[in-house]
Amino acid sequence: MEEEKNNKLHVLEREKEGACTEGSSSKTRLLKEQDDDLCALAQEKFWHCDYEAAFSLAKKAAQKEEGRAFYILGKLYNGMFIDGVENKTQQKKYYRKGSELGDCLCSLWYSILEKPDYGNPALIEKVRSLAEAGDVFAQYELSFLYYSGIMVVADLPESAKWCSLAAEGGYALAQFDLAGLYENGWGINADKKKAFYWYERAANSGHIEAQCRIGDFYFEGNEIVVQDYEKAKLWYERAAQKGSALALCNLGYLYDNGYGVEKNLETAFSYYEKSAQKGHAPAQCNLGIMYEMGISVAEDLPQAIEWYKKSAQQGFVAAQYYLGRSYDMGHGVKRDFKEAAKWYHRAAEKSDARSQFALGTMYDRGLGVKQDVARAADFYKMAAEQDYIPAQFELAKMYKAGDGIKKDDAAALKWFKRAAEQGDPYSAFGLGYIYEHGDGAPQDIAEAMQWYEKAAAGDVAEGNYAIGMIYLNGAEKVKKDYQKAMSYFKKAAEKNDPQAQCSLGSMYENGYGVEKDYEVARQWYEKAILQNEPTALYNMGEMYACGFFGKEDLQTACGYMERAAKYGYFPAQKWLEEHKK
Repeated sequence: MEEEKNNKLHVLEREKEGACTEGSSSKTRLLKEQDDDLCALAQEKFWHCDYEAAFSLAKKAAQKEEGRAFYILGKLYNGMFIDGVENKTQQKKYYRKGSELGDCLCSLWYSILEKPDYGNPALIEKVRSLAEAGDVFAQYELSFLYYSGIMVVADLPESAKWCSLAAEGGYALAQFDLAGLYENGWGINADKKKAFYWYERAANSGHIEAQCRIGDFYFEGNEIVVQDYEKAKLWYERAAQKGSALALCNLGYLYDNGYGVEKNLETAFSYYEKSAQKGHAPAQCNLGIMYEMGISVAEDLPQAIEWYKKSAQQGFVAAQYYLGRSYDMGHGVKRDFKEAAKWYHRAAEKSDARSQFALGTMYDRGLGVKQDVARAADFYKMAAEQDYIPAQFELAKMYKAGDGIKKDDAAALKWFKRAAEQGDPYSAFGLGYIYEHGDGAPQDIAEAMQWYEKAAAGDVAEGNYAIGMIYLNGAEKVKKDYQKAMSYFKKAAEKNDPQAQCSLGSMYENGYGVEKDYEVARQWYEKAILQNEPTALYNMGEMYACGFFGKEDLQTACGYMERAAKYGYFPAQKWLEEHKK
């Protein structure tokens, strides 16, 4: 799921919590003596995520010049609580005014905004005194200071202590943060059960991000709750009703994949679109995919590119990859390898294996970047170590050939095997070759044939061809068997493998396991010749030269030999030298 769990407490996250709503608590709070009931109620509303009500009440209380009202307004003007209410200049003015009226929390934030690196021990002690007296806001701010290391030495256990007090006091933002501390073991012993408890308390107070997180718990399932897509949906819906872009995106994902609901791509598209329009990067990327693929909407590549760009510019890795791929392929935009490499680089820096592999290919071929095979190997290795199969295959080939990297048969074997064991048929073929020829591992024909069979099962025709050759020539513990050889050659030939087609021609020409039949031999050679298989060209030349289709025809034979010689086929070159004397 393209989801953001928001379970980390970044330095300024506590000033940026998402909007939430629900009724206020009836518990009595310790307030500053000069705060009347209007300001007290504004605080209660803020604690319990009813931000619009808190805003209205604080505005009225501010007219009476109550310091704490200016603190609440300053918090709200941060822009992350109420849509359309964001003004950092106004926020600073409110904090300054509240500071002038003697509210030490306003003084704290005014000081932080004015001089973030400036210490003020006396002010911190005032905040601590309020916190010790039970002021929930002061407890929460003190927790923030110790978490971020602003104005005090960072101290996660101390941060957790004050956060716990604020959470117990009913402050939803503190409850959400405390859940994150328990979930990650930051400053407190990790405890997923307690994390869930505090997420649930915050969610029931209307905290949108907590509601989404509870939805995640039910979506994923763990030792705390049983996986339940329907419950996940209910929590996402609660958050979505209040405009949560994350919840809207997650609902889109449920309908996109049929988790807990009947799969409905049109509904998924609608949720993604609503979330994307709110600027949610994962939803923007998903919307781009739907436009690119024509899923529940008419295919619209320019529209897809626009959504990819919006998402990629926010740093969303998947969108950066898709945008790079679009430029790489010229899909929806003018092909531009340099631009493709730029976006691949951005995603690769965030460990996106697909982008790392794509960059490996670009450096390998010099597309959009200066050709650098060694750097290509580096990018392949980054992706390979993340179990990205195509990169493992390419890296194995480079180690085998010593191309851009020091030749290392053991490393080649290792990467072929890792990819093959994950079901990659091409790597299985590579392993088969190594074991058949003893090239990088002890020769083991039986082992080789097993890997060739897996390659063949994965639609790699060369696997069937290789087994056919083993039966054609015989090997240790494998008797010659023309019938089996022909059977495997036919499987490969039917998949248009030119070597297998040529081998079948040779078997009919020479009567290996079948009666000689020059016409059938010609048919198989001609199929191989369509793919410029030099041995087939040479064999056809020989058949004409020997009169297998009537009388000798050296002119036609010479034509086939010349074509084979152009591909560097030595027997054809030698034949031409002998017959042109």
